[in-house]
Amino acid sequence: MKSSERVEWPGGFGNWNRWSEPGGTINLITPEVVLRAVSTVRTGTAYSCARVLTPEVYPPDLAELHGFQEPGFEHRMLSAHGDERFASADRISMTLHSLQNTHLDGLSHVGHLGKGFNGIPVGEMVDMEHASMKLAITDTPVIVTRGFLVDIPRLRGVEFMTPGDWVRPEELEGVASDIAPGDALLVRTGRWHAPVVGPNTPGSSGNIVGDWAALHVDCLDWVAEHDLAIVGTDSTGDTFPTPTPDISVHIVSLVYLGLPLMHSLDLEAVADACAEQNRSDFLVCVAPLKIPGGTGSPVAPIVVL
Repeated sequence: MKSSERVEWPGGFGNWNRWSEPGGTINLITPEVVLRAVSTVRTGTAYSCARVLTPEVYPPDLAELHGFQEPGFEHRMLSAHGDERFASADRISMTLHSLQNTHLDGLSHVGHLGKGFNGIPVGEMVDMEHASMKLAITDTPVIVTRGFLVDIPRLRGVEFMTPGDWVRPEELEGVASDIAPGDALLVRTGRWHAPVVGPNTPGSSGNIVGDWAALHVDCLDWVAEHDLAIVGTDSTGDTFPTPTPDISVHIVSLVYLGLPLMHSLDLEAVADACAEQNRSDFLVCVAPLKIPGGTGSPVAPIVVL
């Protein structure tokens, strides 16, 4: 199905009502899938795919659109060591769906045509008073599965994808013969090497979140065909400016497939190691925080080669 047709999807499309348990596609991660993931470990070298948290400042138009002015991350000391104090304490706060900080989207993060995953009305899914009432991040189990990396810049022979460009479905085919239901797909765009292009930067599209290279929504046909459990990128998930204004990667993944997304991963060390070892598969572990009513969670995904 082409992206232009997706706005006409009937309510039963995708994975609606496929599982009796919450968690969407994470239900595909069975004990057998976990054991398959463990069997990929060869060197025992572990990598964190989380970025150092940053107090990003949102562009004024984006902050106004979403109604928040706070920084994406803030750290504050509550107490420090003194002559008679033997412990220090501090506090953090952050915007979950940040453009810079590594996080996992819960299924309640996005709705489409008034509904969320499994056809739940958005009014029953989340509101300002009760936060996320259904499909909260607490419904997303711990994720331990086999992951596959698709390194688009290396595939194209460039340092990074041009901001505003998108990953094509055919570029995912390099792992198609090995990937299986319940696996994870991690896609590197080289974002952290790319120039920052934002709303006030010459050459920008003027989009409220700037220009970002990421997936084309048609990649989700490929993801659904292979029954993957989770997709993560080092970018925003969706390309900006979008080539498909009526539908998005977030909508297809979270609303119709029930597939959680990870954003702003740091895949640089993993990509270098995979290239050096001539491999693309590994064990990947992700544990979202149990945030009552949360629509997402900061995460520090671990890859073991």
